[in-house]
Amino acid sequence: MNRTEADKDVVIGNMFSGTVVKIKRQVPAVLSENFFEELADEKIKSESDLREVIEKELKQSYDRNANSLLERKIFDKIKEETNLDISPDFYKRLIQQNENNKDVEITDEDLNKSIESTKWMLIKEDLFRKYALEVNEGEIKNHFFQQVMSYFKYYPNMDYNIVFDFVEKQMKNQNALEKATEEIKVSKLFNQLTGVVGKNKIAISSTDFLKKVESMQPAE
Repeated sequence: MNRTEADKDVVIGNMFSGTVVKIKRQVPAVLSENFFEELADEKIKSESDLREVIEKELKQSYDRNANSLLERKIFDKIKEETNLDISPDFYKRLIQQNENNKDVEITDEDLNKSIESTKWMLIKEDLFRKYALEVNEGEIKNHFFQQVMSYFKYYPNMDYNIVFDFVEKQMKNQNALEKATEEIKVSKLFNQLTGVVGKNKIAISSTDFLKKVESMQPAE
């Protein structure tokens, strides 16, 4: 148990007792031949190989976050410049009608979030039609495949039948199909829009970059 300065006045009772059986401490690994054998990765046989893999994964992580930032800025700009008025009173009545309850409580915050979500849905559908974005079965299967492989990429000897079974199950799940189709369309839309918007590359420290990434996360 870690005790801090704030815990110094805390009184620990004697209702429970315990025995320390084993204490483990994490220590840096020695990059020996045995270490690389235990990794069981054909691509990593030396320290230079390991550094190359780590650098590649870090770059991929930064690239994904950079694309997410750019995507957010593009989509926010589209929403900002699209004049689409939805009457809050009308929308509230619509929600009540869908809920079959005229007395259902709807806070202003929830109402505004719902209106913004509906606006963005209408804008996206219009852009999907404009760019004739379609999704085929192969793309959806690949989406599910990549999804599950992201969890098992560190298991080189895994049974791929498990992955294929997961893909087939997801293909029969209507909610998963709709979600995957939407995500693929949004990704295609982003690729279309990045080709027509001007990009200004700015050097930034990793600390400031991560702060920008964190700022995208919704507050809890």
